[in-house]
Amino acid sequence: MIIENINKLRKVSRYIEENENVEDTIKELFTELSKNSAGNCLSANQIGKFEQVGVVNVNFPIHFINPKIIEKDIPLQVVESSLSFPNQLFITKRYGAIVVKAQNFGKPVYFGIPRNASEFTVESKIVQESIYIQQMIDSMNGKFPIDNKWTPGQATSEKIYHRNELITIIKDKDEKKIKFKRLDFFMNQGWKIKE
Repeated sequence: MIIENINKLRKVSRYIEENENVEDTIKELFTELSKNSAGNCLSANQIGKFEQVGVVNVNFPIHFINPKIIEKDIPLQVVESSLSFPNQLFITKRYGAIVVKAQNFGKPVYFGIPRNASEFTVESKIVQESIYIQQMIDSMNGKFPIDNKWTPGQATSEKIYHRNELITIIKDKDEKKIKFKRLDFFMNQGWKIKE
């Protein structure tokens, strides 16, 4: 069962020692993730196990033990959700490319936009995978999507919106009403939330 208690989720998960067996936790995470069609990542603290263990399943299933982002590049403004905050969306700052080291990786691994890419979309699976890995690592460190909100002046809002809530967006002198869940598409075209 996924925890939605904010105070519990703020607790930082403990480091996993080299000889610790976390296979049962990994299996449980993938099982729980498979029950939630809206989810692509899950950390152990979200199921009540405060261990530095998490899973992501975008392109293929990957598990992480003691992950840490050691490089990040290509800041993006994205709309994201979390299984621990059902029916809420957050405008956040994430990165389109990251390098992660983890106990179960032989060497650091690059995720995200290829270094030689001239074009990409936030909706592409490689970018989404990078975003979900960041969210999973944040979660096991007691951080929520709202903690990564986009900086002021760059189309952000303090307000938490619900997926189907109507919002007003602006670009130059144009104004539109859209459902919040469609915001990511419009932001990539230069639209901003009207405050």
